[in-house]
Amino acid sequence: MTVFQFIYISLLSTTAMSLFSLLLGAILGKPMLEPYWLNAVILHKKTIKHGLGWILHYTAGLGFLYILMGLEPWLTSLPAFNMLWAGLLEGLMGIGMWQVLFWLAHKPENLPLLTYYINLLIAHIVFAAVALSMF
Repeated sequence: MTVFQFIYISLLSTTAMSLFSLLLGAILGKPMLEPYWLNAVILHKKTIKHGLGWILHYTAGLGFLYILMGLEPWLTSLPAFNMLWAGLLEGLMGIGMWQVLFWLAHKPENLPLLTYYINLLIAHIVFAAVALSMF
Protein backbone atom coordinates (compact mmCIF):
# COMPACT_ATOMS: atom_id res chain seq x y z
CA MET A 1 0.00 0.00 0.00
CA THR A 2 1.40 3.39 -0.95
CA VAL A 3 1.43 6.36 1.41
CA PHE A 4 -1.23 8.01 -0.77
CA GLN A 5 -3.46 4.92 -0.54
CA PHE A 6 -2.93 4.74 3.22
CA ILE A 7 -3.95 8.37 3.73
CA TYR A 8 -6.88 8.03 1.32
CA ILE A 9 -8.24 4.92 3.07
CA SER A 10 -7.76 6.54 6.47
CA LEU A 11 -9.62 9.69 5.38
CA LEU A 12 -12.55 7.74 3.95
CA SER A 13 -12.77 5.36 6.90
CA THR A 14 -12.61 8.13 9.49
CA THR A 15 -15.17 10.17 7.57
CA ALA A 16 -17.54 7.18 7.41
CA MET A 17 -17.12 6.69 11.15
CA SER A 18 -17.78 10.38 11.76
CA LEU A 19 -20.91 10.33 9.60
CA PHE A 20 -22.22 7.37 11.60
CA SER A 21 -21.61 9.23 14.87
CA LEU A 22 -23.22 12.38 13.47
CA LEU A 23 -26.29 10.41 12.34
CA LEU A 24 -26.63 8.60 15.66
CA GLY A 25 -26.31 11.90 17.50
CA ALA A 26 -29.07 13.40 15.35
CA ILE A 27 -31.33 10.41 16.06
CA LEU A 28 -30.65 10.51 19.81
CA GLY A 29 -30.64 14.28 20.10
CA LYS A 30 -27.25 14.10 21.85
CA PRO A 31 -23.82 14.89 20.41
CA MET A 32 -21.94 11.70 19.57
CA LEU A 33 -19.34 13.13 17.20
CA GLU A 34 -15.82 12.41 18.41
CA PRO A 35 -14.29 15.85 17.59
CA TYR A 36 -17.06 17.51 19.62
CA TRP A 37 -16.09 15.59 22.75
CA LEU A 38 -12.36 15.97 22.09
CA ASN A 39 -12.86 19.74 22.05
CA ALA A 40 -15.04 19.52 25.18
CA VAL A 41 -12.38 17.59 27.11
CA ILE A 42 -9.23 19.32 25.88
CA LEU A 43 -10.42 22.87 25.23
CA HIS A 44 -13.47 22.92 27.54
CA LYS A 45 -15.48 24.06 24.50
CA LYS A 46 -18.43 22.00 23.31
CA THR A 47 -18.18 22.64 19.60
CA ILE A 48 -17.43 20.83 16.38
CA LYS A 49 -16.15 24.04 14.83
CA HIS A 50 -12.71 24.05 16.45
CA GLY A 51 -10.09 22.32 14.32
CA LEU A 52 -8.17 20.65 17.15
CA GLY A 53 -10.80 17.97 17.71
CA TRP A 54 -10.92 17.19 13.99
CA ILE A 55 -7.14 17.06 13.66
CA LEU A 56 -6.85 14.68 16.62
CA HIS A 57 -9.72 12.53 15.34
CA TYR A 58 -8.27 12.14 11.85
CA THR A 59 -4.78 11.57 13.27
CA ALA A 60 -6.20 8.78 15.42
CA GLY A 61 -7.72 7.36 12.23
CA LEU A 62 -4.22 7.02 10.78
CA GLY A 63 -3.19 5.07 13.86
CA PHE A 64 -6.22 2.81 13.78
CA LEU A 65 -5.63 2.06 10.10
CA TYR A 66 -2.03 1.16 10.91
CA ILE A 67 -3.34 -1.27 13.54
CA LEU A 68 -5.70 -2.80 10.97
CA MET A 69 -2.76 -3.36 8.65
CA GLY A 70 -0.98 -5.15 11.49
CA LEU A 71 -4.00 -7.40 11.98
CA GLU A 72 -3.93 -8.45 8.32
CA PRO A 73 -2.16 -11.80 8.99
CA TRP A 74 -5.06 -12.81 11.24
CA LEU A 75 -7.82 -11.94 8.81
CA THR A 76 -9.95 -14.80 7.56
CA SER A 77 -11.55 -15.38 4.19
CA LEU A 78 -14.83 -14.07 5.64
CA PRO A 79 -14.82 -10.29 5.07
CA ALA A 80 -17.90 -9.56 7.22
CA PHE A 81 -16.38 -11.46 10.14
CA ASN A 82 -13.10 -9.55 9.75
CA MET A 83 -14.91 -6.23 9.74
CA LEU A 84 -16.83 -7.17 12.87
CA TRP A 85 -14.01 -8.53 15.02
CA ALA A 86 -11.44 -5.95 13.91
CA GLY A 87 -13.97 -3.15 14.44
CA LEU A 88 -14.88 -4.43 17.89
CA LEU A 89 -11.21 -4.73 18.82
CA GLU A 90 -10.50 -1.20 17.65
CA GLY A 91 -13.67 0.03 19.34
CA LEU A 92 -12.51 -1.42 22.65
CA MET A 93 -9.13 0.22 22.13
CA GLY A 94 -10.87 3.51 21.38
CA ILE A 95 -12.95 3.23 24.55
CA GLY A 96 -9.75 2.59 26.50
CA MET A 97 -8.14 5.68 24.99
CA TRP A 98 -11.15 7.82 25.91
CA GLN A 99 -11.16 6.41 29.44
CA VAL A 100 -7.49 7.38 29.86
CA LEU A 101 -8.26 10.84 28.49
CA PHE A 102 -11.08 11.24 31.03
CA TRP A 103 -8.75 10.18 33.86
CA LEU A 104 -6.05 12.61 32.75
CA ALA A 105 -8.31 15.54 31.97
CA HIS A 106 -11.98 15.37 32.90
CA LYS A 107 -15.19 13.76 31.77
CA PRO A 108 -17.76 16.34 30.69
CA GLU A 109 -20.74 16.23 33.02
CA ASN A 110 -23.41 15.75 30.38
CA LEU A 111 -21.61 13.10 28.33
CA PRO A 112 -23.85 10.01 28.23
CA LEU A 113 -20.94 7.63 28.74
CA LEU A 114 -22.56 4.25 28.07
CA THR A 115 -24.31 5.57 24.96
CA TYR A 116 -21.09 7.18 23.78
CA TYR A 117 -19.11 3.98 24.27
CA ILE A 118 -21.70 1.94 22.35
CA ASN A 119 -21.44 4.57 19.61
CA LEU A 120 -17.66 4.13 19.59
CA LEU A 121 -17.94 0.35 19.22
CA ILE A 122 -20.31 0.59 16.28
CA ALA A 123 -18.45 3.52 14.70
CA HIS A 124 -15.21 1.53 14.76
CA ILE A 125 -16.97 -1.37 13.04
CA VAL A 126 -17.95 1.15 10.34
CA PHE A 127 -14.32 2.33 10.20
CA ALA A 128 -13.02 -1.24 9.85
CA ALA A 129 -15.66 -2.14 7.25
CA VAL A 130 -14.73 0.79 5.02
CA ALA A 131 -10.99 0.32 5.50
CA LEU A 132 -10.94 -3.45 4.99
CA SER A 133 -13.15 -3.19 1.92
CA MET A 134 -10.40 -1.05 0.38
CA PHE A 135 -7.43 -3.29 1.23
